[in-house]
Amino acid sequence: MPQRPAPKRGFRRERTRRSERSTAGRKPMFDELAALDTKIVALIKERSAHLAKIRSKGGMDSVDEKSIWSIWQRALPKTRGGASIWRKLFFLLQDLEPEPEEDNRASDGFLLAPRRGPYVLKLDPPRTLAGMQCLAALGACEEFSIAPAVVNERLVQTVKAFNQTGAGLYWESDQLSGRGAEELSYRDKSVFVGDDSLAFHLILARCLAEPGSVKFTGGHLLKTADLTLLARLLPRLGGRLVNIIPGSKGLPVRVEASGQLPDEVLIPEELPSEAVLGLLMATPFYPEGLTLRSENPSPALRATFDFAASILTACSIKVDVRTSGDGYAIGVKPGTPVIPKSLPVDAGLGAFLLAMPRLDPSGESTVTLEGSWPEETGAYATALEMLRAAGVVVESDASSLRSSTGQLPPEAPRLDCAGVAELFPLSFALAASMPASIIDKPDSNEDLFTCRELADSLGLRIEEGDGVLRIENIGRQDDSYVEPWVAPNAWWAVAYAAMSFRRPGLVLADPSAATDLLPRFWNFYNTLPSPQSGVFYMPKREAGNETNEPERKGRRIRIPNS
Repeated sequence: MPQRPAPKRGFRRERTRRSERSTAGRKPMFDELAALDTKIVALIKERSAHLAKIRSKGGMDSVDEKSIWSIWQRALPKTRGGASIWRKLFFLLQDLEPEPEEDNRASDGFLLAPRRGPYVLKLDPPRTLAGMQCLAALGACEEFSIAPAVVNERLVQTVKAFNQTGAGLYWESDQLSGRGAEELSYRDKSVFVGDDSLAFHLILARCLAEPGSVKFTGGHLLKTADLTLLARLLPRLGGRLVNIIPGSKGLPVRVEASGQLPDEVLIPEELPSEAVLGLLMATPFYPEGLTLRSENPSPALRATFDFAASILTACSIKVDVRTSGDGYAIGVKPGTPVIPKSLPVDAGLGAFLLAMPRLDPSGESTVTLEGSWPEETGAYATALEMLRAAGVVVESDASSLRSSTGQLPPEAPRLDCAGVAELFPLSFALAASMPASIIDKPDSNEDLFTCRELADSLGLRIEEGDGVLRIENIGRQDDSYVEPWVAPNAWWAVAYAAMSFRRPGLVLADPSAATDLLPRFWNFYNTLPSPQSGVFYMPKREAGNETNEPERKGRRIRIPNS
């Protein structure tokens, strides 16, 4: 883990002076809003602590929760959009953990101060993390073993979800395996999918192949998710999604399937990439396969199609990709997957590692990654274009990649991530390391807010243009205190660590945001400048003898009707 920073003297006085400067000249109405928000935050903390006491003394059952919800329901606005936001707020408050009383925000967090370069790194990087989840879905009933594999929380949730339906998956140390199973069974089951969207869509799409009904439950992120587009798509696939909580758009849901699937389906352009990937990983198990068609796919959707095609092809599944004008169709034939021994490097984490020569102020670092990189495919091609635009020299062959520092572009380069979500935070980190650059304006309001928040704290100037953000590095005015920053997701946590190479002393409030994605990320970070090649994988001595293997079940024997 990164080391905890020592409290800095005089920071309270400095923060007060900053607050006075920032509030000077504000209109009274904004001061009133700030006062209201202060009261709201205090009430939320009080509610969270009181709810924790109730749960410690026997908990709150569904009847109690419905009683509390009825208070909110009476105050709900009549408009559908407003009511949906209030419901999300209620569920978020129900899942909010209280802060420990001794928690002191001033000294909270972890100091990001990497050892100085130059770095000469030769690494065996993580293979595609989403691809490992896809292999778990494809190999749910197969005998296979993949090592090394990064066993993160997302993969664990996928394995556990499929095992609830009869799969034979398990993990041990840095290995993902399957012991084989007869078949999956969904009918009349309740499946808990955790908080991972891809795990949910992988297992939901698989249940459409047979008639029946299955209930899906999950964590608070999926409870507050909006599954409207999925609900509109399922009738085209012979299914129906029913929200168990009236008015809710997220989990829990009941999915009813007829088992009657079409030959081809037109998917909505805005359908989340996890839903598209889930469908394509399920199509080998549909009786006649399936073709997914898009009339005008976005770059991000094309990247998802390309990624899915590469995974299925690696598993010996026949894939037919057709393009016509702006249209795109991908057809998948039914078949039995043959799980490969390895996959390409993860595009998002690989791009971060390849970017290190640009992020390192010495300008003399080199990074060599072992493994394949399908550079003409989707996110992989986008990542290389973005890195080269930032002045990173990348050379590749069939089994490795090497990056080094090249010349800075004479003008502000365009660091285009083509809608690939995991690359956007890195594009911002690269922009923060350069005098001036242009990045995509994110579709997500949360990402846009994060950019503005980081720009204020890092001394960057942001100008919004037509679909882009121009970022200029004007330098920080005062480094005497850095507020611990809460990363909105794992990719932003990794990007914040990337920014610390040129701005040592940044403080990350919750480093587990990165380890949820890559459990040994901080092992790599803290052993710079000379981490071991296999630093991202768990050594056998750390894993112990624990084997997360499902309990073996007796073989089912079918008795024909007499």
